[in-house]
Amino acid sequence: MTEASAWGGTVMRRLDDGWCTALNRDTLLCSIYAERPGVCRDYQMGGAECMAERAA
Repeated sequence: MTEASAWGGTVMRRLDDGWCTALNRDTLLCSIYAERPGVCRDYQMGGAECMAERAA
């Protein structure tokens, strides 16, 4: 569910429409939260970085 970014980092894979592959679209919650990869653990849910990414 992850892939290499253009700058060589690890990011969550996204669908063609830009949404994260792990997002449950019915609840808008992460479907793999308990087992999420490190790249997601670096962002606190609802934290400033998370909210900035959602806004983008």
